[in-house]
Amino acid sequence: MTISIQYPASLAPEMREDDNRQGAWAKQRISRGFDNTELWNLDIAFAKLMLPRVKEFIEYAPPYFESPNDQKSWRRDMTFIINGLELLASGECIFNQKQEKTIRLGLKSFIRNIRSMWV
Repeated sequence: MTISIQYPASLAPEMREDDNRQGAWAKQRISRGFDNTELWNLDIAFAKLMLPRVKEFIEYAPPYFESPNDQKSWRRDMTFIINGLELLASGECIFNQKQEKTIRLGLKSFIRNIRSMWV
């Protein structure tokens, strides 16, 4: 059986195959699990790693709520987080004012909820 390891935040696949750094990046992925291309835009790398995990967390482990309002608030925050991470993970570096607001709101919601995102 062959196991394929994905490196969702690596930019190496987007670079030319004959780029002389490809070998070094491959060694870095084997030795430490990521390569230097992920450091070029750390915000994008983090978003690419967090987005699928946050989406799965929402489905897998919704927390216990004391009231329906708490659940509504949590769902709203999770939507803000997903929307912000999706924009960041898109790989774009320049966003319009509305998109920047969405990103900021998502990150603020992430900060507000990170300590309760556990199973």
